[in-house]
Amino acid sequence: MKKKHILIAAIIVFVIAVVLFFLIMAKKKEIKEFNEVVISDVDVSNIPDGSYEGEYEFKGLYVKVSTTVRDKRIEKVDILEHRVKYGDSGDSIVEDVISNQKLNIDLVSGATVSSKCILKAIEDSLNNSK
Repeated sequence: MKKKHILIAAIIVFVIAVVLFFLIMAKKKEIKEFNEVVISDVDVSNIPDGSYEGEYEFKGLYVKVSTTVRDKRIEKVDILEHRVKYGDSGDSIVEDVISNQKLNIDLVSGATVSSKCILKAIEDSLNNSK
């Protein structure tokens, strides 16, 4: 009877180890995909004045923005929709984009994925101006 309990315990430990292994591998793949996402600066000097919508989705996180360009500058970014999967929303990155007038900026700590998705949505909105 004791051997049977040990065998059952060993099987349970093995199954848990296999499940954890696959969860870790899936997370590593997601991190790799995220790190491969490139944010490209857009030359705002070629964009006519106006408001442009853009969006970006990554693994269940979704952002939709409206970017206003005036006098060849990013004047305003409104986050129209933002579905956060986990962590902070990263909305404060919008202020950095406006003050720096570029998209290649440091991501918000604690909201790295959200920040990058917001930047990609802004990039999309600026590219939609063409």
